[in-house]
Amino acid sequence: HPGALRTGQRLASRTRRFHPRTLPGPGKAWSGTRDLPAVPAEPFRDWWQRTHGGKDAK
Repeated sequence: HPGALRTGQRLASRTRRFHPRTLPGPGKAWSGTRDLPAVPAEPFRDWWQRTHGGKDAK
């Protein structure tokens, strides 16, 4: 469902300051030695539309 994905991406980018730095439960040991990737400031779909699919980067 493209609409659900788009909504989830925008929600994730707007709430990124609330995302945990480590994973809870069993993932805590794994994330204790690794950094979770940062949520991009701009959703991929917005970037793709803004750059016309990367065609402007020539």
